[in-house]
Amino acid sequence: MGERRLRTAGAQWRLLAHERRGQRRSHGIGPADHPENSQHHVHHDLPEAVEFDELVVGRWLHVEQMDSGVWWMNVGGVTVLVSADRDGRPKRVTVYGPGDYDDPVAGCGYECTWSAGQARQREVPQ
Repeated sequence: MGERRLRTAGAQWRLLAHERRGQRRSHGIGPADHPENSQHHVHHDLPEAVEFDELVVGRWLHVEQMDSGVWWMNVGGVTVLVSADRDGRPKRVTVYGPGDYDDPVAGCGYECTWSAGQARQREVPQ
């Protein structure tokens, strides 16, 4: 019988990055089940049981697993909490605006638009 995969909310993930110079290839990072490498794409394998935990991009995006199935995100001063089931499907998403958990970013404009089409805008002074 083959190895059984543990079902956890962070088990299915991938990361893709592109070279800005040189051969300009893309690099995929994630679990070992991946497409073949090619002239334009290189996949970097990780062990089978690796679970996504944290990602930071610049000073505007920070995603971190807080507990099993619970993620915290900060996107430019907006805080997003996500609870997911063990198959990685979101069960609850909560959004907190700038100033609730993190300070607004000076010079950044904020807009929140929901499905009803009503937009709220807030400009943060520089």
